[in-house]
Amino acid sequence: SNYFNDNTWNDFTSNSFLVSNLSNRMGIRLDGNKINSTIDNEIITEGVPLGAIQVPKSGDPIISFVEHQTTGGYPKIANVIMADLYKVGQLKPGDKIKFDLVTIEEAEKLRFEQLAFINNLEKND
Repeated sequence: SNYFNDNTWNDFTSNSFLVSNLSNRMGIRLDGNKINSTIDNEIITEGVPLGAIQVPKSGDPIISFVEHQTTGGYPKIANVIMADLYKVGQLKPGDKIKFDLVTIEEAEKLRFEQLAFINNLEKND
C-alpha cells in the first residue's frame, strides 16, 4: 500500500502485538508498536473485507472481524489470510499476535489445504 513506508512494513512484520481488551466481534484491536501512515488524515471511504487490518490515527491496528463494517476510511496495511481467520476468532485479550507476509499464491495454497482437510473430516464421519 502507498500509505506505509518500508520501515513501517518491517516494524509491522517484526514485532508482536497484544490483543486489547477493547476487542469485540466487530474488530480485534491490537496494542504494541504504533503503525505510522504516510498520510495525516483518513482516506476516502472504501470497502473493508473480513480480516482487513486497518490503521487509525492512533497507530493501533484493528483486524476487521465477523461483524465488521462494510466500508471505512482508515488505511489498510494488510489482510489476514482466509486460512488463518479461525485463529483470529480464538484470540482473547492479552494474547500475542505476529504477522508474516505471504504471497497470494501461498495464501491460496494454505486455504485449499485447509478446505481439503475439512472435506476429509466430513468424509470420515
